Amino acid sequence: MGQEKKIALITGAGRGIGKVIALQLAKSGADIALTDLNPELEDLKSELNKLGSKCLDFQVDVTGTMVEGHRCQPQRGFSHHPCGS
Repeated sequence: MGQEKKIALITGAGRGIGKVIALQLAKSGADIALTDLNPELEDLKSELNKLGSKCLDFQVDVTGTMVEGHRCQPQRGFSHHPCGS
């Protein structure tokens, strides 16, 4: 049985502990969905890609209410998402 690729959703990924977690998970082989209030995550995305991680970024305020039907949206950019089509 093969290993399933892991996908991580990280809030506050633009700096501090969120950024450190993103880097560590990428080093362990996970693909990453980055969220932050700051839309400028290109440098971090580049760094994660160099580590072999696919990543998507979203400008999100996670303090608000989740919109119905969007719970799997960040994973749709990955070919192995568990949410179905």
